[in-house]
Amino acid sequence: MRIFVIVKRRWVSLCVCVCVCVSTYSPFIRTLHNVIHTCTHETGGGNREILSAFQISLMIVNHPDLLFHAMNRSRDKMNRESDNNKTAAEIEGKINDDDIDDDDNDDDSDIEFVKECHVEEHDYSWAESLLQNHKLNITQNSSKMIILMKILGYSVRMNERITVFSQSLGTLNIIENLLRKSND
Repeated sequence: MRIFVIVKRRWVSLCVCVCVCVSTYSPFIRTLHNVIHTCTHETGGGNREILSAFQISLMIVNHPDLLFHAMNRSRDKMNRESDNNKTAAEIEGKINDDDIDDDDNDDDSDIEFVKECHVEEHDYSWAESLLQNHKLNITQNSSKMIILMKILGYSVRMNERITVFSQSLGTLNIIENLLRKSND
């Protein structure tokens, strides 16, 4: 009986941020410093803001398209809430704070806490001018994506299989879009 061992390659690379990431990351850090300082010193909190900030920093580093989509979702959500608030106020009049059932805040589990750190609720005003002319699905906007595409190209030429893991479905969607664009 012969034993076949599949040769595995592991790729670990240090990625230097491309200009788009750096130009986005710097204003974010300036804004972040103010948000965390306000939340931790004035309200005594800040954990949700720190987790949201971490998620946003991952978006910037993975690919600016992720930040662009989050910014648009946030803007759309605020517009819908504004429209809903106007409609509800017109129909029902004002709602008393005493009438609101606040049982959702009773769960102190870590999972619930992380779920409450919605990135869509973050203030993206710092990114509006940076991303107003943003073009989607450009590999060169992320050093991680540049390296990944080179690894994928190498694997295809060598007739090897490759599996890509990510903690973010958004990142996998970006990779899918970049692959589709490269096949066109």
